[in-house]
Amino acid sequence: MKKMTKAVLAAASIASVFAFASCNGKKESKKVTVGIVQQMNHNSLNTISDSIKGRLAELGYNDANCTILFKQGDNDMTMLSQISEEFVNQKADVVVAIATKAANAALNATDAGIPMVFAACADPVGAKLLQNLEEPEGLVTGTSQSIPVDQIIEFARKIQPNLTRIGIIHTTGETNAQATVNKAIKYLDSIKMAYADHTIDDATVIQETIKIMKGEGCQAVFVANDNKLATHGNMAILSNACLENGFPLYCAADSQVEDGGFANIGITYTDLGRDTADMVDKILKGTPVSKIPVKFYLKAEDLKIFVNPIVTKALGITLPTDVTSSKNFVEVTPIE
Repeated sequence: MKKMTKAVLAAASIASVFAFASCNGKKESKKVTVGIVQQMNHNSLNTISDSIKGRLAELGYNDANCTILFKQGDNDMTMLSQISEEFVNQKADVVVAIATKAANAALNATDAGIPMVFAACADPVGAKLLQNLEEPEGLVTGTSQSIPVDQIIEFARKIQPNLTRIGIIHTTGETNAQATVNKAIKYLDSIKMAYADHTIDDATVIQETIKIMKGEGCQAVFVANDNKLATHGNMAILSNACLENGFPLYCAADSQVEDGGFANIGITYTDLGRDTADMVDKILKGTPVSKIPVKFYLKAEDLKIFVNPIVTKALGITLPTDVTSSKNFVEVTPIE
């Protein structure tokens, strides 16, 4: 009975927003409401939310035809759930959830039949957001920044030909990060490279953990797409600790390179945000959610090589010519 009720409510919801057939003022349209719940405040997620809002503006959404509700939840599940429920009570036509914990909170709140678009969920199936990635069920779809850990590790081997052991750092309770770490370990095992996997509870032990890695014989560090570690302050602690111990810090996100990491191979979160906004636009204009596949970024043309020039110089690294001459090579501007 619940499934039938949800289906009826979903049909009514889509029908109501279908009236928004044009944003250019050529005909009357229902003013729509988009709720954006962001897991917490840090550079990666801020880039995504800013890009979503910017892209919606490009598509013609403005104060006259669209209300955008935006709140971030300090990485607290209770707060994220409250925000999501607020959006439902405010009759949001679509809820956008940035990062996995926010998506789980939004999924529970939008069970009444409101479409939900997630952004930056590395393992949406593992997070139980949906099962069918090609024809999403349950009014849920979105963008997934599955991290190309194999390419990041191979890049590390290219930069450090004598690399034999790499340290991995992430925090407890981060679903995205754990999924990425599992992939990294599987790949390291396949190429028979040693590693030291360290799960920490909070930022207070970052410096100590990096020193332990030094004692374990690590020659580099990989930081997963971990929301706790990705805050500007924590990345500063981590990057400084790595520099002090002579470790290149390979990152899961370009924004972590901006915050003091050495390098990343991956997508730009600006592109991910724009693609997420395009999905919202399709839903508001009547496209069934089941016709909007989850978008992954795994093709070579999707990926760029992000390098921090200040860290490169500090570590005395000389980048190979085929790296610096690549059309996908990007020197990031570090955030002070």
